[in-house]
Amino acid sequence: MLPARAGVILDKLQDELPALEQKVAALKAEIDGIIQGSQPVESTAEYYQLNAKYRELQDEIRKIEADNSLAITAIQKEIDTLTDAIHTLEQAQARLETWEKGIKRIEELKAEERRLAAEYEELERQIYLTEEFIRAKVQMLEDKINSKFKMARFKLFEVQVNGAISETCETTFNGVPYSNLNNGARLNIGLDIINTLSEHYGFAPVVFIDNAESVVNILPTKGQQIRLIVSGMDKKLRIELAEKKEMKEAV
Repeated sequence: MLPARAGVILDKLQDELPALEQKVAALKAEIDGIIQGSQPVESTAEYYQLNAKYRELQDEIRKIEADNSLAITAIQKEIDTLTDAIHTLEQAQARLETWEKGIKRIEELKAEERRLAAEYEELERQIYLTEEFIRAKVQMLEDKINSKFKMARFKLFEVQVNGAISETCETTFNGVPYSNLNNGARLNIGLDIINTLSEHYGFAPVVFIDNAESVVNILPTKGQQIRLIVSGMDKKLRIELAEKKEMKEAV
């Protein structure tokens, strides 16, 4: 209220001041013209009163100006305080908005996590079904291949510790790996493989059998066999063409 009131009074006094100054000047001139040589105008009672009123008005103007300056300073201080408060509130609002955005983002990430978890479970299910299909197909493939052989069996795939299937090719007989078989079993397994391939491709190759003299029962082949036989009756090496019938009986 003080700045507004001071401004009104100041404006009013400033408006009255020129008129008073003109009035004082006019009276002074009038008195100087009438008296002409008598006592100075400054010593008259009217001049004294007017001059006192003039000084009083000037003092009041200076006082109002001083009060106005103090009021402006107080108002500016209050403005600064309010500005600081507004700035603090703006910072708090910014933090609140950041917090709200963070909460919203957390909810979005949780929803994304649930979606990805469901998708992951679906992928695991599909991978499991795919692996089961591959295992079944591998087993069928092994069974189909092994059905072509009389003695030999082939392990074409191996299940690893993590459940994955790796390709391999290991020949076995009655579950025993080829590398662990004795000489006779190895020889007959090899002949079994030759017979199967001969039947598949439609030809009968000549088979050279090494170390045949150490094996009693040798698997017959469609093609001719060339091998050594131990005979206690013979003192010299002789070559003889064995009949297929005799070969079957020997087996």
